[in-house]
Amino acid sequence: MTDQIQIARITNIPGWYFERVVFPQEYLLFEAPPEAQLEIYCGGNSGAALLWDKRECDRLQVWENANAQN
Repeated sequence: MTDQIQIARITNIPGWYFERVVFPQEYLLFEAPPEAQLEIYCGGNSGAALLWDKRECDRLQVWENANAQN
């Protein structure tokens, strides 16, 4: 987590577009193909967004617990 606004972007899937602004203390839940790569950008000193992190989406999976009770 960071106290900066971040941009989450997926760019490696042809014909598919995903880009979201993520505010500090905010969570982002999204669906994407397993082969997608999530890129996280943060603002740099010059004001331009700089690549901060890159993750494979198949490593970010959230599994729903089928036995969870409401």
